Amino acid sequence: MAQFKLENKVEVGKITLANFEQIKKDLTTSLEEYKTFKVTPETYVEAKSKKAALNNFEKTLNNAKKDVKKQYMLPYDNFELQMKELMGLVSEVSETINEGVKQLDDAAKNAKRLEIEMFANEIKLILPLDKYYKQEWENKTYKIETIHDELLQLKAQVDDGLRYITNSVANDDLMLKARIKERFLETLNLLSSIEEETQKHKEAASFIKELNENNQLESKDIEVILTVNEKQWYQVQTFLKTIGAKMTKKKEGN
Repeated sequence: MAQFKLENKVEVGKITLANFEQIKKDLTTSLEEYKTFKVTPETYVEAKSKKAALNNFEKTLNNAKKDVKKQYMLPYDNFELQMKELMGLVSEVSETINEGVKQLDDAAKNAKRLEIEMFANEIKLILPLDKYYKQEWENKTYKIETIHDELLQLKAQVDDGLRYITNSVANDDLMLKARIKERFLETLNLLSSIEEETQKHKEAASFIKELNENNQLESKDIEVILTVNEKQWYQVQTFLKTIGAKMTKKKEGN
């Protein structure tokens, strides 16, 4: 872009109140009678008159200050308008280029995101994309090879955790095992998932045992309609067995 030299012409202004010292002296003398004035019920009316006079004079001084400031700032205000107009010309073109750059950046990010998702599918990482995706991966300085390594490490963590749960946790309760796996895939914290789900299972079993021992619940036949898949149907059966309930499955079409 061509270089432009801004030829600013600045003339430093000077503002003075030529008779400042004289006015200050006269004002100080004039105010003496106000300083010694006593406000009493007898002088109330006069006090209000003096108050109005002082307020009016202060307002006069303030208005004079504002008028001078307005005149003094007028050259700068005109200069500022000129600069804003020039900046607007630049911004209009800059925004068009910025939009083009943004479109290319977004396209590159989307392509990188797709490549990450394809690699995750290739290594059979069973987590959903938004569960492991990192925003910083979109940075150009973040190499795709580094991301692949991180995904492989995550894959190993997930597989090892699921394998451990399958082989060594809650082998006598498949429903509890399924809940632990589900929580692990949500938190990726193996120890916490096992402890928390096992504790909840113990509390539920204890509650059910207490109810059965107290024999406070009357058995009733309740007809319900469930819409479940094969996995859910198995979980329902397991749960009902856990609480000691009986269920009769009607034939389809009834």
